[in-house]
Amino acid sequence: MTSPNPKGLKAYLETDPEEVAGWVEKAPLKLIGAALKDLIFDTDAAGLRSALEKRVLEPAEVEWSDWWKKVRPRLAKSRHFKPGNKKNSYQLAPGVGVEDIPMAGLVSRPATSGKDLEQLRESHAADLDKQRESHAADLRRQRESHAADLERQGKSHAADLQQQRESHAVDLKQQRENHAGELKSQEERFNYQIKSLWDSIDSRMEQSRLAVRKDMLLRIGDILQRAYHPTNDPETKLNQVITHLPLALRDGGAELLGEVGETTAFDPTRHHPSREIASGSLVRLTAPGVIITGGEFGDLVILKANVTPITEET
Repeated sequence: MTSPNPKGLKAYLETDPEEVAGWVEKAPLKLIGAALKDLIFDTDAAGLRSALEKRVLEPAEVEWSDWWKKVRPRLAKSRHFKPGNKKNSYQLAPGVGVEDIPMAGLVSRPATSGKDLEQLRESHAADLDKQRESHAADLRRQRESHAADLERQGKSHAADLQQQRESHAVDLKQQRENHAGELKSQEERFNYQIKSLWDSIDSRMEQSRLAVRKDMLLRIGDILQRAYHPTNDPETKLNQVITHLPLALRDGGAELLGEVGETTAFDPTRHHPSREIASGSLVRLTAPGVIITGGEFGDLVILKANVTPITEET
C-alpha cells in the first residue's frame, strides 16, 4: 500500500481507492479529515456530504444519513477536529494532517486473514464483473429497443408524409380544376361582354352612318329641288348644283378633291386616269373627287378625281 498523501481525499483516491473505500467503516474520521483537507475552508454536513457521497459512499453502498448519525458524535469528541467559523461547520485542528488521524472503525470486527481478504476481493471483483455484464446487456437491449422504436417511427412518419403528399396532390388537382372552370367561365362572360359591346358599337356606328347619309341625302335633295325649280333655265340649274353641292359635302365632313382644269402630278391614290399612265406624270383634272381630310388615320379619299395625261404634243 502506498503512503498517505497529505493533500487530501482526491490524492488518496488517485493513489489507493481501495484503501479509501475501507475508511468508510474502518476510519470514518480519517475520511472526513481528507475531505476537509481538499475543501481548505471549514464546511458543514451538507458540504461533507457533497464531497463524499458520489465518490466514496455510493460505491461502498452506504447511505449518508445512517453513516452520518454514527460518525457525527465521534467527530464532535475527536481532538483532531474543532468547530469551524460558520455555524455547525468543522475544520481540522491546527497542525493535524490526515495521517495523524487514527484508524478507528464504526464497529469492532474480528481480524480478517489475508486469505479471507483475497476471497473478498475476488468475490467483489466477480460481483463487479456480473454487474458490468448485466449493465452491458441492459444497454444492448435498450439500444435495440430504441433502434426498433426509431425504425417504427421512421416508417410511420414516411407513411404519414406519403399520405400527406397524396392528399395535397388531390387538393391541388381539385383546386386547378376549380380554377380552370372559374377562368373558363370568366372568359366566356368576358367574351360575351366584348361581343355585346361590339354589337352595341356596330349598331351605334350604323345609326351614326345612317344619320350622316340621311342628312347628306336630304341636303343634296334640297339642292336638286331648288335647282330644278320650274322658273330656272338649264344653265341656272347647273350653276346652282355646282355652287351648292360642295357646301353640302362640307357639311357632311367632306370636300371636293381638286378643281377642274388643275394641272398636277399623277397620284394613283387620288386620281382616276382616262388611260394607263405612270405615277408622277403631269395630268389635268377633268372632274373633282371627294375627300375627307384630317381623320384619325389621315386623309380618306372617298371618290378619286378624273384626270387625263398631258402629253408633250399637247
